[in-house]
Amino acid sequence: MSNWKADYVEANGIRIHYHRTGGAKPALVLCHGATDNGLCWTPLAQALEADYDLIMPDARGHGLSDAPETGYDARTLADDLAAFIMELGLSQPAVMGHSMGGATAAALAAWHPAFPGAIILEDPVIFGPPPVYATETEKAAALAERRAEFEKRQAQSHEALMAVCAEWFPKISQEACEHWAESKHQVRPQMTQVYVSMPNLADLFPLIPCPTLILKADADEAERKQQQAIADLLQDGNLVHVAGAGHNVRRDQFDITLGLIRDFLATLQT
Repeated sequence: MSNWKADYVEANGIRIHYHRTGGAKPALVLCHGATDNGLCWTPLAQALEADYDLIMPDARGHGLSDAPETGYDARTLADDLAAFIMELGLSQPAVMGHSMGGATAAALAAWHPAFPGAIILEDPVIFGPPPVYATETEKAAALAERRAEFEKRQAQSHEALMAVCAEWFPKISQEACEHWAESKHQVRPQMTQVYVSMPNLADLFPLIPCPTLILKADADEAERKQQQAIADLLQDGNLVHVAGAGHNVRRDQFDITLGLIRDFLATLQT
């Protein structure tokens, strides 16, 4: 990591901070989940940097990127990502996203199809319709509840967050927990808007032309069938349920996830 580049670009009206492993290699842009930052991808980037140029932006409101009061809907996040890719001069990079980042990657591929060469979605949150709120008051209440959870977590000390990380992700390293804990103190409260602003992936998937790999948390047979029906809307997609994995697929089953990612990326080079 000592040789990784850290820098900013101006994209879609904000400054976006990122880390990059570099080298004349195929590019892979990694889009983190809500409340994480780009360095939360460190273990995966370290495993892949010999073969790929890993680019890890901090989404708006996260890490060291700008945190405007608005713009946490999928459309704006996808526009941020498209502008970021354009500013770096990347030509159809593969894009991987976890959770919120997965929704952003899917939105990019649907609404800016010329930008990604392929996408990998790590446990995208919404399989089926997003939450529907009967009134703006109900929506505001849901957002206030999310913000209260956020503020409670952010008030914890670094040591307390490290303990939470070790409990939630017993398989990851102390270095990975350090980045996770740091990200929780960097993130800004306005990003909680993403929780009431995510897209319906069933609407996006038919619009995505590029090869797509979905890495989904383990699920029972009924859930798998429901999720497969939505994945089948993709023009060129494959859904894999990872045994023993929860929402953080790569953190729960790193070696399996890494193998699936390598295999998928290898198909893009042929």
